[in-house]
Amino acid sequence: MNYHRLKLMSVTLALAELVVNAVVALKKNYCFWIVKAR
Repeated sequence: MNYHRLKLMSVTLALAELVVNAVVALKKNYCFWIVKAR
């Protein structure tokens, strides 16, 4: 009965994880370029 909600939740969590990973990667890249510029 609650399968649909569970699936939606897992998809949302997966998307959130992707977003977090992207943000972390961007921050690392940004810091890398800042340091390289100096």
